[in-house]
Amino acid sequence: MNTGDSKVRLLYLPNEAMLDNRCMQIGPRKAFEHLLETNQIEAYSAFSFLHEYNTTGSYETVRNKLLQEAKKFKPNVILWQHITSFDAPAEFLRELKNIESKPVLAYHEGDPYGRYFKRMSPQLKVILREADIVFMIGLGTFAELAREAGAKKVFYAPHMFDSVRSGKPWTPTTEREHDIVMIANAGKTRIPGRYFPGGRNRMKLAKKLTQRFGRRFALYGKGWDKLESSRGLLPFDKQEETIQSAWLTINWDHFDKVPYYFSNRLPISLAAGVPHITSYHAGYEHMFDSCKGLYAVKTVDEAVETAQFLLSQPKSRLIQEGIQGRDFVFNNLEANIVFTNILNTIKSEHFKPDKAAIENSHFIVS
Repeated sequence: MNTGDSKVRLLYLPNEAMLDNRCMQIGPRKAFEHLLETNQIEAYSAFSFLHEYNTTGSYETVRNKLLQEAKKFKPNVILWQHITSFDAPAEFLRELKNIESKPVLAYHEGDPYGRYFKRMSPQLKVILREADIVFMIGLGTFAELAREAGAKKVFYAPHMFDSVRSGKPWTPTTEREHDIVMIANAGKTRIPGRYFPGGRNRMKLAKKLTQRFGRRFALYGKGWDKLESSRGLLPFDKQEETIQSAWLTINWDHFDKVPYYFSNRLPISLAAGVPHITSYHAGYEHMFDSCKGLYAVKTVDEAVETAQFLLSQPKSRLIQEGIQGRDFVFNNLEANIVFTNILNTIKSEHFKPDKAAIENSHFIVS
C-alpha cells in the first residue's frame, strides 16, 4: 500500500477488445490525459489487457507483459477496469502489488450484477478480494456482492458520459419528428419467459407508450419487433441526434431496485439537451435534487402520465429544462469529473493526507 507522496503515477488497465472508437474507453482515457496535461498527476500510462489477450491468445503472455510494464513504469496506483473473464490469479495480483513501487490496486466495475441474474464471475471475485479499494456503479446489492466476495473498501462511482462522443454543441430546435424516444433493448433473458430485474416494467412501459402515443413514440433496440413504435437497432454514434429528434427521452432501468444506480443512458440522454424520464432508485433525491429536466418515477403508469404532462407544457419549458439538465451532467457526470473523484478517493484512503487533492473533485457519494 502506498502512503508516500500524493502525486499519482497511474497505470490504467481499461477493458478494450479492440483499440478503436467503438471499443476504447474514451471517457476515462480522456480524463486521465487531461489530469496529466494539467499537472494534476505525475505520470499516466494505459495497458489494454483485453486487447493484448485478443492479440496473443495467451493469458500468461499478457500477465508477464503487464508485470514488466508495471516494473518499468513504477506506478503508485493501478486502476483495473471490468476484468470480465480475464485470468488474473490471486498470486499474480499480489505479485503486481509487490513490485518496487508498491502500488495501490484499485478496481472499477462498470457493469451491474445480481444474485440470480448476471452473476459475478470467479475472476471478478478474485480481483474484488485482492484489490485495496473497489468502485461500484450502485450501492445496495452491488456493494453487498463486492463485500461478500472479500472487497475491503467499497465506494460508489456513478456511470458517466464522455464529451467526445456526447454533449456536442447544439441549438435546440422548435419542431421535432417525435414526441418521445426510448433507446433500450427488451428486458428478456436468454431463458424463455424470464426477465432481468426491471425488464418486465420496461416491456410494460414500451407497450403503454406505444398505445398512448403511437408513431410519435420512437422505440430503438432489440426485441421490440411486434410493437408499432419499433424502429430497430441504433448505432451508438447516431444516438445523440436521435435523442434530439424528440421532446423527451424515457427509460426503465434494469436492476431498478438498486440504490443510486443508473446506466449511462441517463447522462447520455441529458447531455444531448433533452428532458429525461427514468425509473426511480433510492438516493436520487440526494443526487439529483437540483437537476432540472430529470423526472424519476416509481411506476410505469406514472412514467406514461409524466410524459403526457410534459408534452402538455410549452415547448419553451422543455427546451429550457433540456439545457439545465445538460448543464447538470456536464458539471457532475462527465468523465473528467467522475474519474477525478475516483482518484481523489484513492488518495484520501491510501496516501498521506497533508497534500492537496486533485482539483475539481466533487459529487462522489461513498
